[in-house]
Amino acid sequence: MNILELGTLLLAGVFFIIIYYMDKVKKFDFSILTILGLVFGIIVGIVFKGYYRYLEAIGNIYSNLILATVIPLLFFSIISSITDLDSSIRLKKIGAKTIFFLLLNTFLAAVITLILAVVSNVGSGINYQLANNLKLYDKYESRNEEGKVEQYNLITRVYVQMPYINIIKKQKELKEFSELEKGIYIFENGLTDDIMALKGHKVIEVMKNKIDKFNKDEELRDMAYKRSLNRWANEQDKQDMYEKGKEKGIIEKNREKTKQLFKKYYPDENPDILDNLNNEQYDRIFEMILDNCSVAEIKEMIK
Repeated sequence: MNILELGTLLLAGVFFIIIYYMDKVKKFDFSILTILGLVFGIIVGIVFKGYYRYLEAIGNIYSNLILATVIPLLFFSIISSITDLDSSIRLKKIGAKTIFFLLLNTFLAAVITLILAVVSNVGSGINYQLANNLKLYDKYESRNEEGKVEQYNLITRVYVQMPYINIIKKQKELKEFSELEKGIYIFENGLTDDIMALKGHKVIEVMKNKIDKFNKDEELRDMAYKRSLNRWANEQDKQDMYEKGKEKGIIEKNREKTKQLFKKYYPDENPDILDNLNNEQYDRIFEMILDNCSVAEIKEMIK
């Protein structure tokens, strides 16, 4: 425990004594004492920011004890009230009213929250982050243990999370984008109609000029076409490899299953005769084994 943490406990103790004195001696109202306790708590948090872990532990113990006491009392109080009712009809009315007002309260709270959020435009201007703390663009530099940037830093890495721009698009209008955000949006989605509708934006004009130059350069268009074709061919190759691997896996699974059944029904025979067959053959042999066909019939089918 350092001096600041000790100071936090001492100041909290002084405030507690003040509130106790006002309660027992001066007989202040409970609501005033509650507000005063809140103010004292804010003061302690501001003065000793980050140095209240021991005081926090005491507060957690107290709040947990309150919860452990109040919840059982509330539960048994409800049970007692129900058992004291004169008739089941009255119980039904109370239950129906309770559910109705609970749902009404939830509905009104949701509506008010949505209205306030829309009116106040909550979240406008915030640098939105994904759940895994990704940013739209992030910069990394070489730093020492004290956080100082390397004096002759030769490498600065900037990462741009391209798909993230579409998440930001759902939160604010394109006209509110910065020039960099507009550029990233164009790289991710191209010159869409909503981008083309914007006027007087430098990055959009630059991209339009690039598109015009591209359309006029036949050699560049041919290179882009070949690149797209090559990328499509690579994707097709990957898909073909995946399908072949998938089919091979199915064949291996059927082979092992059929050989296990073959060993069980024909323990004296060599199961290696079932190697290098196709799926249809394995399925047919599997059915033949279950039908108690002879090994000779199975060998004949394989041929």
